[in-house]
Amino acid sequence: MTAPIISPGWEPAAERMLSMPAPQRLRGMGPTPSPQLTLRPKSSADNLDYGLSPQQWLAGTTDYVASVSATVLTGTGTATDLTVLMSFIVSGVPVLFLGGGEPGTVQTLQVTVGTQQGRIWSSPVSIAIYDTISATQPNIVPTLTDGTPIPPNAIRLPGGDILSLGAVVTSESQSVLLLHDGSPLLNSSTTTTAYLSDLILPSGDRLLDTTGDPLGIDAVDVTIEVFEPLALTNRTTRTDILLIA
Repeated sequence: MTAPIISPGWEPAAERMLSMPAPQRLRGMGPTPSPQLTLRPKSSADNLDYGLSPQQWLAGTTDYVASVSATVLTGTGTATDLTVLMSFIVSGVPVLFLGGGEPGTVQTLQVTVGTQQGRIWSSPVSIAIYDTISATQPNIVPTLTDGTPIPPNAIRLPGGDILSLGAVVTSESQSVLLLHDGSPLLNSSTTTTAYLSDLILPSGDRLLDTTGDPLGIDAVDVTIEVFEPLALTNRTTRTDILLIA
């Protein structure tokens, strides 16, 4: 397995670091579920990093964290909802950047961590939002042109460009283009088919060459065909950024 490279420029805050618990065992009952983790409270206006230390969970293995993702289970669809601004790995530690949240509530996230050897840890994680500050929209984090957030430990080239593996398409849909009366705008196309046209004598016989094969000239058939309605393609991409992870 590949050990993480220690990030020289950024580390998650120690005061907001939690340990991912090892599976608990009760005599005669085997592994039991670990208690739900609770992150340090924050205000709606705070945009903060939260780390999950995997040392206890991976104790006794040669495994390392390879991925982390999180979704908010208690969102209501408002602009001030608790938001996962980005999730990434730094120095082998899964990190979540959180912003927003309804004041005076306890929010729940579903966090999933994967490892190089295929282990998966998925658990609800709660965080309380202080009621001392009114509801605030999360800050905008730096992103690539396709909206991929740029973690603080991203590898930057001397010119400032972010090093990545390029963009991949994660979803794609189409929207049909409509005319003012609501009918679809159709696309027409010209199809050409090339073929060899035989040369015919007045008697109706084909003109042959010295080997007995028919002689011909190049010809083209042109056909106008109407295809499906025109549509715009809506494509969502994700860029895998190279990290000092």
